[in-house]
Amino acid sequence: MVCGFVRTAFGVLLRPAGPVARGIGFVAATVLAVGLSAAPAAAQQGGAGELAPGVVKQRVAKFAPKLDALVRQAMRDFAVPGAVVGIVNRDGLVYAKGFGVRSLADKRPVDAKTVFQIASVTKSFLSTTLAMAVDEGKLGWDARVADLMPGFTLSDPWVTREFEVQDLVAQRSGLPAYVNDVMGYLGYKDGRRVYELRSIPFASSFRSKFAYTNLPSLIGGMILADRYEVGSWEELVHAELLEPLGMTSTSFTMADIADAANHAEGHRFTTHGAEQIPFNVNIPYRLGPGGEMNSNLEDMARWVRFQLAGGVWDGKRLVSEEALDQTRLPRIAIGGNLSYANGWFVSATTRGQLVWHGGSSQGFNAYIGFMPEAGFGVIVLNNLRDQGLPTFSTGLAKWINTELLDQKGDDSALKVALKQSQDAVAKDEADEQPPADRTPPGDLARFAGAYSSDMLGPARIAADGDRLVLTLEETGAKIAFVPYNNTIFMARMLVSGPMNGVETADEIPIGMSQFILNGENVYSRMLLDWNDQTTTFWRTGEPREDTLPDDHEPPDDVIVE
Repeated sequence: MVCGFVRTAFGVLLRPAGPVARGIGFVAATVLAVGLSAAPAAAQQGGAGELAPGVVKQRVAKFAPKLDALVRQAMRDFAVPGAVVGIVNRDGLVYAKGFGVRSLADKRPVDAKTVFQIASVTKSFLSTTLAMAVDEGKLGWDARVADLMPGFTLSDPWVTREFEVQDLVAQRSGLPAYVNDVMGYLGYKDGRRVYELRSIPFASSFRSKFAYTNLPSLIGGMILADRYEVGSWEELVHAELLEPLGMTSTSFTMADIADAANHAEGHRFTTHGAEQIPFNVNIPYRLGPGGEMNSNLEDMARWVRFQLAGGVWDGKRLVSEEALDQTRLPRIAIGGNLSYANGWFVSATTRGQLVWHGGSSQGFNAYIGFMPEAGFGVIVLNNLRDQGLPTFSTGLAKWINTELLDQKGDDSALKVALKQSQDAVAKDEADEQPPADRTPPGDLARFAGAYSSDMLGPARIAADGDRLVLTLEETGAKIAFVPYNNTIFMARMLVSGPMNGVETADEIPIGMSQFILNGENVYSRMLLDWNDQTTTFWRTGEPREDTLPDDHEPPDDVIVE
């Protein structure tokens, strides 16, 4: 867990950047790995800038042996158990290959039908359903969210009023990265997480800076379900996209992937190789339209072909080209040739746009991308979450993209990804070790007792051997506090889930905590810090400073599920 220092109203608190603290989704810096460079040869095009389908097949046939070798070597380097790679033109898959196994415990091979988590690639489905809603007049890109969702409130009244539908999928809200994601992982209702946005300070000015968030996507799904008068966004996307495209293996829940006859299981990158981890009912599934989908190579090939066709499938138009183009229009610059559009990253190249998205969950990584002008797409799914920026999947995608454009494939992104993964994990593991001159916390019983948080509600802290365990009364979720230095503790979410049909436990680092003394020499409050958020737990019976207005108490129907 990488730790830095954050200064709060009550002192200095360690801030982590470990696996969940970094966020489940897709980290912006990976975009730097996927850009393309000099213009390729312009011969044998099928249109203005387009590669004829036969040319794509010829080039794939030519570099396929090199690609096979590169994938196998990269998998050895990263200790990836299983991966699938696909290359698509407008006619279908021209390359589809599985490498490795479904998990360390399940040695059956992966193939084009193996189901993986695709995490934040889900956002591209959300933006496309928003485009369909625009076509049907159910909302506009510039419609105000507060008009569509009464009660939508942010901490700044002006931003609340001006926040538009397009901002929900543009990663420019000004809110902290991964805002309120951890609340979902701890079991709080979606409505509660949205309600609590009113208490979250802005990290930057509205529409001024890229910051990756998932919760606005969830709001987008809620609005669509309401506008279409259906039970959920999942119901809508299944009827409007998955069913027409024949994406029969694509799903939305932990039970769906666990029950699939042919599915991969997740792993995390460590200094000693891949480590298999259990499925979790909340991660990434509580992200909803921000990251909940499972899919396989065959289905994702259909998705890419639909995008390449400008919204047409099997001769039928499902969304207008104009509305779909809006999803690919850059909304916020990230750096260099990189921008974020609506549910897609966009890299400007000499051969037109590279439109793509990555996905990263606790145990999986994905890349889906295509070049509309050139007429091809690339898919990489694998069952290991590495810590590199770029990642295993984006590094492979860059090599394939450049080869398809008749340039020499560059594996430097893979080398960078491996080095950064190794460095990040080694630093995480080193930083989890308390400092050599640390001060022990003393008797843990002095921290035990009843507490309450404005955001997370009542909780109880109890000593459990050589650590503390906090139990949230509203959800039953548990967080272990492992001694770090004096009154500072590492916070680890205690979770359980199935792995190979057996219920197993896991501990996921989410942040740091610190207990604070009052003037009466009593530990009257505890600060819990994750991502760019800090919530205060006040000890029951001790005087406190009110940090939120009196009317902050959320309605009963948005508390927990």
